[in-house]
Amino acid sequence: MSNVFGVCALMWHPSKDGTLLSISRRDQPDNIGLPGGKVDPGETPEEAVIREVWEETGVTVAPSDMEFIFERLDQPGETVKVARCFLVRKWTGHPRAMENGFKVRWVTVPELLDPRNTTFGHYNRMLFDHLEHLDTQCP
Repeated sequence: MSNVFGVCALMWHPSKDGTLLSISRRDQPDNIGLPGGKVDPGETPEEAVIREVWEETGVTVAPSDMEFIFERLDQPGETVKVARCFLVRKWTGHPRAMENGFKVRWVTVPELLDPRNTTFGHYNRMLFDHLEHLDTQCP
């Protein structure tokens, strides 16, 4: 039995320059990850990623513009908890930080995988190791 408790969004820059959207931890501009967060009670993972992307970056994602690409085991134990990553192919609006203390910016994959990303670095590496086998690279 698994419980999806977290989601994230992989969003390549529309210019196809090889960058992807990142968000920093609060007041830690070098500690970056992908937009996302927790799934609220009664919410599907798809609904959660749409809400989290809006809350963090101010852009709107339609369900038809995203697809599930990766699921990671987060906290093994009696109840298995997982987080799901969705590839978001398009959105409406211009990404920006929606709260003070956060930084939203376009970064390269090596920047995202930088060891300074201590909070999500391990998960970022797991995702990109998995993506080597899928057709989800920069369009």
